[in-house]
Amino acid sequence: MRKPACRRLDAGRQKEKEAKMKKTCKKWKRVWAKGWKVVYSEWGTYFSPCVDMDKAGCAEYQVGKVTRPTPGCGPLSVFTQYESARAFKWELRSPHCHIFECEYLTSNENGIWMDRKKDFIPLGWLPSGTALAEAVRLIREVPE
Repeated sequence: MRKPACRRLDAGRQKEKEAKMKKTCKKWKRVWAKGWKVVYSEWGTYFSPCVDMDKAGCAEYQVGKVTRPTPGCGPLSVFTQYESARAFKWELRSPHCHIFECEYLTSNENGIWMDRKKDFIPLGWLPSGTALAEAVRLIREVPE
């Protein structure tokens, strides 16, 4: 099935549809969903808190920039609800972990992995409220 192309809205359309279309990017031709990302911060860079930073496949996040999975690795993970992100951060108990409001493109995959599916973790084993993403863009840090 072919994805619909981006198009301009007529001036008479509702503001809700305009706001939705503003989030649509020509490159992706899809709408970004709102979520929350827990990241580990050290040396001024942001990483996923559950991936060894020395391991190949560790995605690096930057505020305002689109992050995609490293080649050979599966989708990124985000939380659909702030409460889930907060509970996960609390479980980590690290002063270096931060919660960011983010936008993400939903992935159709059913789990996450590194190194070409050798370390596969099914979605059902991930924390409650987790969504899988093809791409993530950090917007702003959420103050605690």
